Amino acid sequence: MPLFSPDFVSIDGYPEIEPSLKLDFANARALDPRITFTRASTATYVGANGLIKTAGEDEPRFDHDPTTGESLGLLIEESRTNLIPHSQELNAATWNKYFGSSISANYAVAPDGTQTADRIIFDGSPSGQVTHNLSGLTIGQQYVFSAWVKSDGSSNSGCSLYVNGTSIQIIPTSEWQRIYVVRTAAGTNENPLFLCGAANSFLVWGVQYEAGSFPTSYIPTSGSTATREKDLPTIETSSIDFHDFSQGGEGTLLCEFRNDDSNGSDIAVSFSGDTHNGATFVGLGSDTNNNQFVRNRVNTTNTVLIGDTSATTTGYHLVAFGIGQSRSTIAVRNSTNGVQEDTSVSYDTTPYTKIIIGCDQIFTDNNTISGTIKKLFYYPTLLSDTQLQTLTQ
Repeated sequence: MPLFSPDFVSIDGYPEIEPSLKLDFANARALDPRITFTRASTATYVGANGLIKTAGEDEPRFDHDPTTGESLGLLIEESRTNLIPHSQELNAATWNKYFGSSISANYAVAPDGTQTADRIIFDGSPSGQVTHNLSGLTIGQQYVFSAWVKSDGSSNSGCSLYVNGTSIQIIPTSEWQRIYVVRTAAGTNENPLFLCGAANSFLVWGVQYEAGSFPTSYIPTSGSTATREKDLPTIETSSIDFHDFSQGGEGTLLCEFRNDDSNGSDIAVSFSGDTHNGATFVGLGSDTNNNQFVRNRVNTTNTVLIGDTSATTTGYHLVAFGIGQSRSTIAVRNSTNGVQEDTSVSYDTTPYTKIIIGCDQIFTDNNTISGTIKKLFYYPTLLSDTQLQTLTQ
């Protein structure tokens, strides 16, 4: 039997046919040469040794758990801007120190392994403040104030990360930890600050204030704001055995991914074409409630939209998506729904020439996942319901 033949048999529910695209990002920690990867800025990630690393422009990031060192896969993020102009220099004049507060610059080794962590010292009474004035914010927009903190050996009580009435307690430990608070801007000016009682001190590094409902990877600044541009990996369908849906073909996607975003329907992987209009694609992702879904969208209309609400998770989704001419199917790990299907299938007649990883066909931030993709497989045939469930166990 030739490799990638659409005629196959299964063994214990697994397809004998090999996927024509098999991307195991978490284990390979490298980019397949068929992938074109762009990002118009540098960006940071957690390396295998737990330290914050910096990737250059157009360099992919393979993220890791900072505590366990586990490889998490290919990091995909939307564009974000750090509005704090001195993220590692709390001794800068843009940071205001009140009530006896002071900064010891470059006091300790930071999460990136450099001697750039500052020490905040609160000697005033009853409490000290280190604050930053921000202006030009959008009323009603959510913002995230985050920083890495660590104990300097002193006892700390009553310390907080605070933004105009919204706060989270700081409990520094002997290890670096990133803490954050989410705030909806009530005005165009905000004053994120470190607030602490007298006779306390701790280490701080990597302060970030960004528009969004969750923190993203650290964006270093030194004297002005800085923007991390979005990640965009794509693959030409001509580089794999691809049975084009627009020409009567069928296929199956298997993807394991995490999405930290909670706004919009974010696409983990999609098929589109060079000349498709702005709303024609076939995709798999998760929605605002972190429910997994699949979508065939043609000429601004969802011809197929199947979601799964029985396996909502903040961790990794493992989803199999069957893409047929008469039916589309979805199976999700840990779901109690079994295989769900939709028979209202339609496709654009323009060839599907691209696989887009982490985004939809118009590359908008609103539909970009912010998380990691562990693996992505494509089978050039519509797998059976049993096989979809087996692959997602």
